[in-house]
Amino acid sequence: MTALKQYQRLEASGLWRPEPDAERREVIVSLGDASLTISEFSGRALAHWSLAAVRRANRGPGPAIYHPDGDPGETLELAEDETTMIEAIERLTNAQGGWLPARSPSPTAVENCEAKSALGTLPPRAKDAAAETTATAAET
Repeated sequence: MTALKQYQRLEASGLWRPEPDAERREVIVSLGDASLTISEFSGRALAHWSLAAVRRANRGPGPAIYHPDGDPGETLELAEDETTMIEAIERLTNAQGGWLPARSPSPTAVENCEAKSALGTLPPRAKDAAAETTATAAET
């Protein structure tokens, strides 16, 4: 069973790197009810990623590169022709806010978030994101 009702089972091949200095390994990626399982071809599981924590590191043409939230050094690369798996992951992660922009927000966007936060007009979840954005922008 998978997180998407239209699939009983969904698998794709990909390239997994457990850490930045490691070589990429060819793996099988399986979509489950609440996780992605990354396995060797023998079936031995190498990693389990919660679907809620999956983030895409890039957009546009080329392979789709994913990582677990908080660990951009561990990556999973899916070739462009793995469209069914990519679309399934995108559908699930976009519903959960899984796309993180590759660039920092503009100073104007940060100022707008700060102003709305100060006025108390941001919803609670957005206040946390605004605080994170402000901290990130201050570091750059």
